[in-house]
Amino acid sequence: MNTRQEPVDQVGAVSIYAPAPGSTKNYFRLRWEEPDGSRKGTTAGRRIEEARAKATALAIRLSRAASPHAVVSMHDIVEAYLAQGRSPYKNKFVWQQTHMDQLRNSLTRSIEGDENLQAMDITREVLDRMRARGGTDNMVKAYTSALRGLLRWGYQASEHYFSPQQAELLPKGGVRPAPTSPSQVRPYRNTGVRLSGDSIDYISNEDAPDAPLTVSLGDTLQDYFTSWGRLGVEFAANAGARWGEQFQLTAYDIHLDGCTERKFAHVHIDHQINARAKAGSRASRLTLPKGKKRRIVPIAKTSFTGYALREAVRARQTAALAEQEEGTNVDALMFPSVTGLMLWHSSFSDVIRPAMRAVGWPFQEWNDDEGKVHYVHDLVWHSLRHRFARICVDDRNLKPGQLMAIGGWENLDTVNQRYYHSGDDNINGAAEHFED
Repeated sequence: MNTRQEPVDQVGAVSIYAPAPGSTKNYFRLRWEEPDGSRKGTTAGRRIEEARAKATALAIRLSRAASPHAVVSMHDIVEAYLAQGRSPYKNKFVWQQTHMDQLRNSLTRSIEGDENLQAMDITREVLDRMRARGGTDNMVKAYTSALRGLLRWGYQASEHYFSPQQAELLPKGGVRPAPTSPSQVRPYRNTGVRLSGDSIDYISNEDAPDAPLTVSLGDTLQDYFTSWGRLGVEFAANAGARWGEQFQLTAYDIHLDGCTERKFAHVHIDHQINARAKAGSRASRLTLPKGKKRRIVPIAKTSFTGYALREAVRARQTAALAEQEEGTNVDALMFPSVTGLMLWHSSFSDVIRPAMRAVGWPFQEWNDDEGKVHYVHDLVWHSLRHRFARICVDDRNLKPGQLMAIGGWENLDTVNQRYYHSGDDNINGAAEHFED
Protein backbone atom coordinates (compact mmCIF):
# COMPACT_ATOMS: atom_id res chain seq x y z
CA MET A 1 0.00 0.00 0.00
CA ASN A 2 1.37 3.46 -1.01
CA THR A 3 1.47 5.67 2.08
CA ARG A 4 3.37 8.57 0.49
CA GLN A 5 1.57 11.84 1.13
CA GLU A 6 0.58 13.80 -1.99
CA PRO A 7 0.93 17.60 -2.17
CA VAL A 8 -2.24 19.60 -1.60
CA ASP A 9 -1.08 22.35 -3.96
CA GLN A 10 1.73 23.19 -6.37
CA VAL A 11 3.21 26.67 -7.00
CA GLY A 12 5.71 26.50 -9.80
CA ALA A 13 8.44 24.11 -8.74
CA VAL A 14 7.36 24.21 -5.07
CA SER A 15 5.07 21.54 -3.62
CA ILE A 16 2.82 22.31 -0.64
CA TYR A 17 2.07 19.51 1.80
CA ALA A 18 -0.61 19.45 4.47
CA PRO A 19 0.41 19.05 8.10
CA ALA A 20 1.57 15.50 8.77
CA PRO A 21 -1.11 13.25 10.26
CA GLY A 22 -0.81 13.09 14.01
CA SER A 23 1.40 16.17 14.17
CA THR A 24 0.71 18.44 17.13
CA LYS A 25 2.14 21.58 15.45
CA ASN A 26 -0.03 21.41 12.34
CA TYR A 27 2.45 23.24 10.06
CA PHE A 28 2.18 23.13 6.29
CA ARG A 29 5.40 22.04 4.60
CA LEU A 30 7.11 23.07 1.36
CA ARG A 31 9.40 20.88 -0.72
CA TRP A 32 11.39 21.73 -3.84
CA GLU A 33 14.56 20.94 -5.73
CA GLU A 34 17.40 23.47 -5.96
CA PRO A 35 18.97 24.18 -9.37
CA ASP A 36 21.98 22.02 -8.42
CA GLY A 37 19.67 19.02 -7.77
CA SER A 38 19.67 19.13 -3.98
CA ARG A 39 16.30 18.61 -2.28
CA LYS A 40 15.09 21.21 0.20
CA GLY A 41 12.17 21.60 2.56
CA THR A 42 10.79 24.00 5.15
CA THR A 43 7.69 24.69 7.19
CA ALA A 44 5.24 27.32 5.98
CA GLY A 45 2.78 28.34 8.69
CA ARG A 46 -0.46 26.86 9.93
CA ARG A 47 -2.73 28.25 7.18
CA ILE A 48 -2.80 27.32 3.53
CA GLU A 49 -2.70 31.03 2.59
CA GLU A 50 0.60 31.45 4.42
CA ALA A 51 1.98 28.35 2.74
CA ARG A 52 0.98 29.59 -0.73
CA ALA A 53 2.55 33.00 -0.13
CA LYS A 54 5.86 31.47 0.96
CA ALA A 55 5.73 28.97 -1.89
CA THR A 56 5.16 31.78 -4.38
CA ALA A 57 8.24 33.66 -3.15
CA LEU A 58 10.31 30.48 -3.41
CA ALA A 59 8.99 29.73 -6.89
CA ILE A 60 9.91 33.23 -8.08
CA ARG A 61 13.40 32.78 -6.65
CA LEU A 62 13.83 29.43 -8.37
CA SER A 63 12.61 30.91 -11.65
CA ARG A 64 15.57 33.31 -11.59
CA ALA A 65 18.05 30.43 -11.64
CA ALA A 66 20.04 30.51 -14.85
CA SER A 67 21.88 27.24 -14.24
CA PRO A 68 22.87 24.78 -11.52
CA HIS A 69 25.47 27.39 -10.51
CA ALA A 70 22.76 29.85 -9.50
CA VAL A 71 23.18 28.54 -5.92
CA VAL A 72 26.77 29.87 -5.67
CA SER A 73 27.22 32.61 -3.07
CA MET A 74 27.97 36.22 -3.98
CA HIS A 75 31.26 35.96 -2.09
CA ASP A 76 32.42 33.06 -4.25
CA ILE A 77 31.20 34.71 -7.45
CA VAL A 78 33.15 37.89 -6.66
CA GLU A 79 36.29 35.85 -5.96
CA ALA A 80 35.89 33.97 -9.25
CA TYR A 81 35.36 37.25 -11.11
CA LEU A 82 38.48 38.84 -9.68
CA ALA A 83 40.55 35.68 -10.17
CA GLN A 84 39.96 35.67 -13.92
CA GLY A 85 41.40 39.20 -14.03
CA ARG A 86 39.78 40.42 -17.22
CA SER A 87 37.17 42.98 -18.11
CA PRO A 88 33.81 41.67 -19.37
CA TYR A 89 34.03 44.58 -21.82
CA LYS A 90 36.80 45.72 -24.18
CA ASN A 91 37.54 42.32 -25.70
CA LYS A 92 38.54 40.78 -22.37
CA PHE A 93 41.10 43.49 -21.56
CA VAL A 94 43.45 42.32 -18.77
CA TRP A 95 43.14 44.50 -15.66
CA GLN A 96 46.06 46.32 -14.12
CA GLN A 97 46.70 45.63 -10.46
CA THR A 98 45.56 49.11 -9.44
CA HIS A 99 42.19 48.58 -11.12
CA MET A 100 41.94 45.10 -9.62
CA ASP A 101 42.50 46.52 -6.13
CA GLN A 102 39.88 49.24 -6.62
CA LEU A 103 37.40 46.72 -7.98
CA ARG A 104 37.94 44.35 -5.08
CA ASN A 105 37.40 47.19 -2.64
CA SER A 106 34.12 48.25 -4.31
CA LEU A 107 32.70 44.74 -4.61
CA THR A 108 33.62 43.47 -1.16
CA ARG A 109 32.21 46.57 0.51
CA SER A 110 29.04 46.57 -1.56
CA ILE A 111 28.14 42.92 -0.81
CA GLU A 112 29.08 43.14 2.88
CA GLY A 113 26.17 41.61 4.78
CA ASP A 114 24.86 39.96 1.60
CA GLU A 115 27.91 37.87 0.75
CA ASN A 116 26.05 34.62 1.46
CA LEU A 117 23.18 35.38 -0.89
CA GLN A 118 23.05 33.07 -3.86
CA ALA A 119 23.17 34.23 -7.47
CA MET A 120 19.46 33.60 -7.97
CA ASP A 121 18.66 35.81 -4.95
CA ILE A 122 19.88 38.90 -6.81
CA THR A 123 17.11 41.35 -7.65
CA ARG A 124 17.07 45.08 -8.32
CA GLU A 125 16.08 45.68 -4.69
CA VAL A 126 19.09 43.69 -3.47
CA LEU A 127 21.40 45.54 -5.87
CA ASP A 128 20.07 48.91 -4.70
CA ARG A 129 20.80 47.90 -1.11
CA MET A 130 24.34 46.92 -2.10
CA ARG A 131 24.96 50.11 -4.05
CA ALA A 132 23.61 52.34 -1.28
CA ARG A 133 26.37 51.14 1.04
CA GLY A 134 28.61 53.72 -0.60
CA GLY A 135 29.06 56.68 1.74
CA THR A 136 29.03 59.28 -1.06
CA ASP A 137 27.41 59.70 -4.45
CA ASN A 138 30.75 58.93 -6.09
CA MET A 139 31.09 55.72 -4.10
CA VAL A 140 27.56 54.67 -5.06
CA LYS A 141 28.55 55.32 -8.66
CA ALA A 142 31.69 53.19 -8.26
CA TYR A 143 29.75 50.35 -6.63
CA THR A 144 27.19 50.49 -9.43
CA SER A 145 29.85 50.20 -12.10
CA ALA A 146 31.56 47.31 -10.29
CA LEU A 147 28.30 45.38 -9.81
CA ARG A 148 27.25 45.99 -13.41
CA GLY A 149 30.47 44.41 -14.61
CA LEU A 150 30.02 41.49 -12.22
CA LEU A 151 26.50 40.79 -13.52
CA ARG A 152 27.66 40.90 -17.13
CA TRP A 153 30.56 38.57 -16.45
CA GLY A 154 28.38 36.21 -14.38
CA TYR A 155 25.98 35.90 -17.29
CA GLN A 156 28.72 35.40 -19.91
CA ALA A 157 30.76 32.93 -17.83
CA SER A 158 30.50 29.25 -18.72
CA GLU A 159 28.84 28.64 -15.33
CA HIS A 160 26.01 31.09 -16.16
CA TYR A 161 25.61 32.34 -12.60
CA PHE A 162 23.09 35.00 -13.63
CA SER A 163 20.19 35.00 -16.06
CA PRO A 164 19.95 37.49 -18.95
CA GLN A 165 17.30 39.38 -16.97
CA GLN A 166 19.61 39.69 -13.96
CA ALA A 167 22.52 40.80 -16.15
CA GLU A 168 20.44 43.76 -17.34
CA LEU A 169 19.27 44.96 -13.93
CA LEU A 170 21.73 47.91 -13.86
CA PRO A 171 21.54 49.63 -17.26
CA LYS A 172 23.99 52.43 -18.00
CA GLY A 173 22.45 55.81 -17.33
CA GLY A 174 19.92 54.35 -14.89
CA VAL A 175 19.04 55.92 -11.57
CA ARG A 176 21.19 55.29 -8.50
CA PRO A 177 20.08 55.15 -4.86
CA ALA A 178 21.22 57.67 -2.29
CA PRO A 179 23.82 56.47 0.25
CA THR A 180 22.24 54.63 3.19
CA SER A 181 24.67 56.19 5.66
CA PRO A 182 26.09 59.24 3.90
CA SER A 183 29.51 60.48 4.89
CA GLN A 184 29.89 63.98 6.30
CA VAL A 185 28.43 66.27 3.63
CA ARG A 186 31.03 68.60 2.19
CA PRO A 187 30.79 71.32 -0.47
CA TYR A 188 30.93 70.29 -4.11
CA ARG A 189 33.95 71.40 -6.09
CA ASN A 190 33.17 74.56 -8.04
CA THR A 191 33.67 74.31 -11.78
CA GLY A 192 33.60 76.89 -14.53
CA VAL A 193 30.26 78.06 -15.91
CA ARG A 194 29.39 76.22 -19.10
CA LEU A 195 28.34 77.96 -22.29
CA SER A 196 25.06 76.84 -23.84
CA GLY A 197 25.98 74.10 -26.27
CA ASP A 198 28.99 72.83 -24.30
CA SER A 199 29.27 69.10 -23.71
CA ILE A 200 28.39 68.24 -20.11
CA ASP A 201 32.01 67.07 -19.63
CA TYR A 202 33.57 70.03 -21.45
CA ILE A 203 36.73 71.43 -19.82
CA SER A 204 36.97 75.17 -20.39
CA ASN A 205 39.81 77.58 -19.65
CA GLU A 206 38.18 78.34 -16.29
CA ASP A 207 38.60 74.68 -15.32
CA ALA A 208 42.40 74.89 -15.60
CA PRO A 209 44.95 77.17 -13.91
CA ASP A 210 45.97 80.24 -15.90
CA ALA A 211 49.54 81.49 -16.32
CA PRO A 212 49.70 83.60 -13.11
CA LEU A 213 48.38 80.72 -10.97
CA THR A 214 50.83 78.31 -12.60
CA VAL A 215 53.81 80.63 -12.06
CA SER A 216 52.91 81.43 -8.45
CA LEU A 217 52.52 77.76 -7.54
CA GLY A 218 55.80 76.89 -9.23
CA ASP A 219 57.66 79.64 -7.37
CA THR A 220 56.22 78.51 -4.05
CA LEU A 221 56.98 74.85 -4.70
CA GLN A 222 60.56 75.83 -5.56
CA ASP A 223 61.04 76.84 -1.92
CA TYR A 224 60.39 73.24 -0.85
CA PHE A 225 61.76 71.21 -3.78
CA THR A 226 64.72 73.43 -4.55
CA SER A 227 66.01 71.30 -7.44
CA TRP A 228 62.81 71.16 -9.47
CA GLY A 229 59.81 72.95 -7.87
CA ARG A 230 59.07 75.48 -10.63
CA LEU A 231 59.91 72.98 -13.36
CA GLY A 232 57.57 70.38 -11.86
CA VAL A 233 54.56 72.65 -12.22
CA GLU A 234 55.53 73.87 -15.68
CA PHE A 235 56.18 70.31 -16.86
CA ALA A 236 52.74 69.17 -15.72
CA ALA A 237 51.04 72.05 -17.54
CA ASN A 238 53.01 71.63 -20.77
CA ALA A 239 53.57 67.87 -21.05
CA GLY A 240 50.27 66.66 -19.59
CA ALA A 241 51.66 63.77 -17.57
CA ARG A 242 49.41 62.43 -14.85
CA TRP A 243 50.85 62.72 -11.33
CA GLY A 244 51.92 59.07 -11.14
CA GLU A 245 53.49 59.27 -14.60
CA GLN A 246 55.45 62.45 -13.95
CA PHE A 247 56.92 61.60 -10.59
CA GLN A 248 58.46 58.32 -11.69
CA LEU A 249 60.33 59.88 -14.63
CA THR A 250 64.10 59.51 -14.71
CA ALA A 251 66.79 61.33 -16.69
CA TYR A 252 66.83 58.34 -19.05
CA ASP A 253 63.22 58.98 -20.11
CA ILE A 254 64.14 62.44 -21.44
CA HIS A 255 65.28 62.73 -25.08
CA LEU A 256 65.74 66.38 -25.95
CA ASP A 257 67.92 65.54 -28.97
CA GLY A 258 65.66 62.73 -30.14
CA CYS A 259 66.18 58.98 -29.90
CA THR A 260 66.17 55.99 -32.22
CA GLU A 261 62.36 56.14 -32.42
CA ARG A 262 61.74 59.89 -32.82
CA LYS A 263 63.98 62.77 -33.82
CA PHE A 264 62.14 65.59 -32.01
CA ALA A 265 62.58 66.61 -28.36
CA HIS A 266 60.36 64.37 -26.24
CA VAL A 267 59.83 62.33 -23.11
CA HIS A 268 58.95 58.62 -22.93
CA ILE A 269 56.12 57.81 -20.51
CA ASP A 270 56.39 54.06 -20.03
CA HIS A 271 55.24 53.67 -16.42
CA GLN A 272 53.30 55.22 -13.60
CA ILE A 273 53.52 54.93 -9.82
CA ASN A 274 51.26 52.20 -8.47
CA ALA A 275 49.17 54.01 -5.85
CA ARG A 276 48.67 50.78 -3.89
CA ALA A 277 52.25 49.50 -3.96
CA LYS A 278 54.15 48.95 -0.73
CA ALA A 279 57.45 50.62 0.12
CA GLY A 280 60.34 49.14 -1.82
CA SER A 281 62.54 49.72 -4.83
CA ARG A 282 61.48 52.02 -7.65
CA ALA A 283 60.80 49.03 -9.87
CA SER A 284 58.49 47.41 -7.31
CA ARG A 285 56.38 50.58 -7.12
CA LEU A 286 55.77 50.90 -10.87
CA THR A 287 53.01 49.71 -13.12
CA LEU A 288 52.00 50.47 -16.70
CA PRO A 289 50.35 53.82 -17.47
CA LYS A 290 46.56 54.12 -17.36
CA GLY A 291 44.97 51.93 -20.02
CA LYS A 292 48.36 50.24 -20.51
CA LYS A 293 49.21 53.01 -22.96
CA ARG A 294 52.86 53.91 -23.22
CA ARG A 295 53.41 57.12 -25.14
CA ILE A 296 55.83 59.76 -26.36
CA VAL A 297 55.14 63.42 -25.56
CA PRO A 298 56.89 66.33 -27.30
CA ILE A 299 58.60 68.92 -25.09
CA ALA A 300 58.08 72.53 -26.16
CA LYS A 301 60.87 75.08 -26.08
CA THR A 302 58.77 77.56 -24.15
CA SER A 303 55.90 77.16 -21.70
CA PHE A 304 52.63 79.01 -22.10
CA THR A 305 53.85 81.15 -19.18
CA GLY A 306 57.00 82.19 -21.07
CA TYR A 307 59.20 79.83 -19.02
CA ALA A 308 62.18 78.30 -20.91
CA LEU A 309 60.86 74.77 -20.53
CA ARG A 310 63.18 72.71 -22.70
CA GLU A 311 66.25 74.47 -21.33
CA ALA A 312 65.09 73.82 -17.75
CA VAL A 313 64.39 70.16 -18.52
CA ARG A 314 67.90 69.75 -19.94
CA ALA A 315 69.45 71.37 -16.88
CA ARG A 316 67.44 69.15 -14.52
CA GLN A 317 68.35 66.03 -16.54
CA THR A 318 72.05 66.85 -16.20
CA ALA A 319 71.63 67.50 -12.47
CA ALA A 320 69.75 64.22 -11.93
CA LEU A 321 72.56 62.24 -13.58
CA ALA A 322 75.10 64.05 -11.42
CA GLU A 323 73.05 63.25 -8.29
CA GLN A 324 73.02 59.61 -9.35
CA GLU A 325 76.81 59.65 -9.59
CA GLU A 326 77.00 61.18 -6.11
CA GLY A 327 74.61 58.57 -4.69
CA THR A 328 71.98 61.11 -3.58
CA ASN A 329 69.46 60.14 -6.28
CA VAL A 330 70.16 56.51 -7.16
CA ASP A 331 67.49 56.29 -9.87
CA ALA A 332 68.26 59.68 -11.47
CA LEU A 333 64.68 60.77 -10.81
CA MET A 334 63.66 64.02 -12.46
CA PHE A 335 61.31 64.96 -9.59
CA PRO A 336 62.54 63.17 -6.44
CA SER A 337 61.67 63.76 -2.80
CA VAL A 338 63.97 65.94 -0.74
CA THR A 339 65.83 62.74 0.21
CA GLY A 340 66.29 61.64 -3.41
CA LEU A 341 63.61 58.93 -3.42
CA MET A 342 60.38 58.46 -5.34
CA LEU A 343 57.59 60.55 -3.85
CA TRP A 344 54.38 59.26 -2.30
CA HIS A 345 51.16 60.99 -3.30
CA SER A 346 50.14 61.51 0.32
CA SER A 347 53.36 63.26 1.30
CA PHE A 348 53.28 65.37 -1.85
CA SER A 349 49.69 66.39 -1.08
CA ASP A 350 50.79 67.59 2.35
CA VAL A 351 53.05 70.07 0.56
CA ILE A 352 51.10 71.02 -2.55
CA ARG A 353 47.68 71.69 -1.04
CA PRO A 354 48.81 74.35 1.46
CA ALA A 355 50.94 75.86 -1.31
CA MET A 356 47.92 76.11 -3.60
CA ARG A 357 45.86 77.83 -0.93
CA ALA A 358 48.71 80.20 -0.09
CA VAL A 359 49.07 81.50 -3.65
CA GLY A 360 45.38 81.91 -4.41
CA TRP A 361 44.29 78.71 -6.10
CA PRO A 362 40.51 78.61 -5.45
CA PHE A 363 39.26 76.48 -2.58
CA GLN A 364 36.40 76.17 -0.10
CA GLU A 365 36.74 75.70 3.64
CA TRP A 366 34.28 73.69 5.73
CA ASN A 367 34.02 72.20 9.21
CA ASP A 368 32.91 68.70 10.10
CA ASP A 369 30.70 67.82 13.08
CA GLU A 370 33.74 67.79 15.36
CA GLY A 371 34.84 71.26 14.28
CA LYS A 372 37.82 70.05 12.25
CA VAL A 373 38.66 72.24 9.26
CA HIS A 374 38.66 70.64 5.79
CA TYR A 375 39.25 72.03 2.32
CA VAL A 376 37.76 71.39 -1.11
CA HIS A 377 40.09 72.56 -3.88
CA ASP A 378 38.28 73.76 -6.99
CA LEU A 379 41.49 73.40 -9.02
CA VAL A 380 43.75 70.46 -8.22
CA TRP A 381 47.10 69.17 -9.52
CA HIS A 382 45.30 67.24 -12.26
CA SER A 383 43.94 70.59 -13.50
CA LEU A 384 47.43 71.20 -14.93
CA ARG A 385 46.78 68.28 -17.29
CA HIS A 386 43.62 70.08 -18.40
CA ARG A 387 45.75 73.16 -19.08
CA PHE A 388 48.00 71.02 -21.27
CA ALA A 389 44.96 69.87 -23.26
CA ARG A 390 43.65 73.41 -23.68
CA ILE A 391 47.07 74.56 -24.92
CA CYS A 392 47.12 71.71 -27.44
CA VAL A 393 43.61 72.50 -28.71
CA ASP A 394 43.48 76.31 -28.52
CA ASP A 395 47.10 77.30 -29.21
CA ARG A 396 48.64 74.42 -31.13
CA ASN A 397 45.48 73.40 -33.05
CA LEU A 398 45.95 69.67 -32.48
CA LYS A 399 43.32 67.33 -33.90
CA PRO A 400 41.52 64.98 -31.48
CA GLY A 401 43.51 61.94 -32.59
CA GLN A 402 46.78 63.80 -32.10
CA LEU A 403 45.80 64.93 -28.61
CA MET A 404 44.71 61.43 -27.67
CA ALA A 405 48.07 60.01 -28.84
CA ILE A 406 50.29 62.33 -26.81
CA GLY A 407 47.95 62.60 -23.82
CA GLY A 408 47.13 58.93 -23.35
CA TRP A 409 43.35 59.34 -23.08
CA GLU A 410 41.28 56.18 -23.43
CA ASN A 411 39.38 57.04 -26.60
CA LEU A 412 38.37 59.81 -29.00
CA ASP A 413 34.93 60.19 -27.43
CA THR A 414 36.53 61.24 -24.12
CA VAL A 415 38.83 63.74 -25.86
CA ASN A 416 36.03 65.19 -27.97
CA GLN A 417 33.58 65.56 -25.09
CA ARG A 418 36.13 67.16 -22.76
CA TYR A 419 38.09 69.46 -25.02
CA TYR A 420 36.45 69.93 -28.42
CA HIS A 421 32.65 69.98 -28.05
CA SER A 422 32.36 73.60 -27.00
CA GLY A 423 29.42 75.94 -27.10
CA ASP A 424 31.44 78.38 -29.22
CA ASP A 425 31.71 75.83 -32.01
CA ASN A 426 27.98 75.17 -31.92
CA ILE A 427 27.01 78.84 -31.72
CA ASN A 428 29.33 79.87 -34.56
CA GLY A 429 28.08 77.01 -36.67
CA ALA A 430 24.48 77.97 -36.00
CA ALA A 431 25.19 81.64 -36.85
CA GLU A 432 26.22 80.70 -40.37
CA HIS A 433 22.65 79.66 -41.08
CA PHE A 434 21.34 83.14 -40.21
CA GLU A 435 23.24 84.95 -42.97
CA ASP A 436 21.19 85.96 -46.00
